[in-house]
Amino acid sequence: MALSSWVLDALYPQVCASCERLTKQAFAFCPDCARALRPLIRPWCSVCGTPLAGNHDQEVPCGECIRREPAFNRARAAFIYGQREQNSPLAMAIARFKYGRVVALAATLGELLLHSSPINPSQYDWVIPVPLTRDRLRWRGFNQALLLARFLAPANQIGPDVLERWKATAAQAELNRRDRQENVRDAFRVRPSWATKIRGASVLLIDDVMTTGATVHECSAALRRAGAENVDVVVLARVTLP
Repeated sequence: MALSSWVLDALYPQVCASCERLTKQAFAFCPDCARALRPLIRPWCSVCGTPLAGNHDQEVPCGECIRREPAFNRARAAFIYGQREQNSPLAMAIARFKYGRVVALAATLGELLLHSSPINPSQYDWVIPVPLTRDRLRWRGFNQALLLARFLAPANQIGPDVLERWKATAAQAELNRRDRQENVRDAFRVRPSWATKIRGASVLLIDDVMTTGATVHECSAALRRAGAENVDVVVLARVTLP
């Protein structure tokens, strides 16, 4: 090991993104936490990507998507954990990133999404992050969805400010399915300066987690109203309700 690398390791030891133990593992997860990551595997809903029971390979829409068709064409997640599994490695890493404001974890989680994404971002005209409210952005200091997007696509493919969250909304994590839908209804719009660029475009929407899909549905609806021809969604983690 070069002396400079030894000095850097001594001064800035790499810790697990979840449990914060020292580690040399890829993606900065220790061996125990890395083994506990749960990739989302088939079968899943052909539309929203939620996991389905059974062992069949055929993709079919889930009951929720049949009852209420989303504004996006399809949504996919790289990993999964339950809403009550807040001590799972990925849930803890995302919480440290978003609520602990450990911005350095953007590299860990961004690389993890890059290598695990079930959707190829290069197939789209624009890669667009889900926006935060102005107050939440001011408190956090960064938009986690934008930081993840920067690991998936080159800068000239990312539309960092296409969408605007123009209505203040409560935190989705505290709400049930129905309240989540009402909370974000019509809360997003495409900025006028982007209108001509979005019309007829194929768009990939990015967020860190997806639970009921209410937020990405409303974002997709705003993009559709602006004339986007296709809207797909990719997230790092799908969070399943009890």
